[in-house]
Amino acid sequence: MRKSQQDIWAGISFIFIAVIFGVQYGELNGVSRVFPEILISLIILGGVYYIIKGFIQYRRENKIVATRTALNKENAQTKKIKEETKTGDCSICSDTEEKEEAVSWSRIGIISVLAVLLVFTLEYIGFFVSSTVFILIAYLLLGEKSSQRSLVTRAFIFAVPFIFLVWVLFVKLLNVPTPTGILF
Repeated sequence: MRKSQQDIWAGISFIFIAVIFGVQYGELNGVSRVFPEILISLIILGGVYYIIKGFIQYRRENKIVATRTALNKENAQTKKIKEETKTGDCSICSDTEEKEEAVSWSRIGIISVLAVLLVFTLEYIGFFVSSTVFILIAYLLLGEKSSQRSLVTRAFIFAVPFIFLVWVLFVKLLNVPTPTGILF
C-alpha cells in the first residue's frame, strides 16, 4: 500500500475513533466534558491533517509513477537498440518499479484492540497509567525496529513527558477531572 493511502486510511481511522469516543462521553456533564471534547477535537484535527496530507502525497506519487513509467519505456527502447546493435551491456537500463509496502493488518488489529482495552481500563487502573502503557506499547509496535534499546528509550522519552503535560494542563491548571483508578 502506498504511503498516501496509508495516511488517508489513518486519517479516516482517527476520525472514526473520535466519533466512537464522542458517543462514549455523551453522559458527562459540565466541566468533566472539557477534557474529552478537547481530545476528540485534537483527534479529528489529526485525522483531517492526515487525509489532506495523504491526498497531497497521492498526487506526488502519481507524478513520480508517471515519470518512472516514461523512463522505463525510454530505457526499454535504449536496451532494445543496444541489443540490436550488440554494443554491450545496457548499463543505463534499470527496473525502477516501486515496490508497494504491504499493509500490516496485524499491527492495525493490535492497536485497535489496545485502544478498546484503554477505554475499558481507564476506570479501573486510571487515565494516566492506562494512557502511558497504551502510548508505550503503540510506540514500540509502530516504531522503527533498527535498535530495540533506543526504541524503548524513545518510547519513554515520548510517553512520560506527554502524559505529564496532559496531567499539568488538565488536572492542575484547568481542574478537569480525569478517570482515576487504583493506581492514579
